[in-house]
Amino acid sequence: MNASGSTINLGGLSVSSEALDVEQSDMNMSSNTSISEAIGKIDEAIQRVDSKRANLGAVHNRFEHGIENLSNVIFNTQAARSRVKDANLAEQTIELTTNNMLADTAKAMIAQANSKKKTILQLIQQ
Repeated sequence: MNASGSTINLGGLSVSSEALDVEQSDMNMSSNTSISEAIGKIDEAIQRVDSKRANLGAVHNRFEHGIENLSNVIFNTQAARSRVKDANLAEQTIELTTNNMLADTAKAMIAQANSKKKTILQLIQQ
C-alpha cells in the first residue's frame, strides 16, 4: 500500500448543542406538544451523534488497517534484508574456504617439489 497522498477526512466533528440544534433556550416544557417537540429534537441530536461516532469508528478502522499494513511492510523488508545478508555471508564463507584450500594445496605442492630436489641431491651425492 502506498500511503503517500492518502488522506483521511474527519470533517465536521462538532457536537456542541449549537451544532446539534438543541439549545436549552429552545426547549419549552410548558405543554405536552412542546415536550414532544423537544424530545424529537433530542432524538435527532442523538442520531447525529451516533452518525458522527460511526464515522469516527470507520476512520479508526482505517488508521488501524494502515498501521497494520505498514507494520507488515517493515517486517517483510527486514526479513528480505536478513535473507540478503545471510546469502552474502554464505557466499563469502564459501569463497574463504575455497581460498584456504587453494593456499593449502599450493603449500603442499611447494613442499613436495622441495622434497624431490633433496632426494635428487642425495642420489647425486652418493
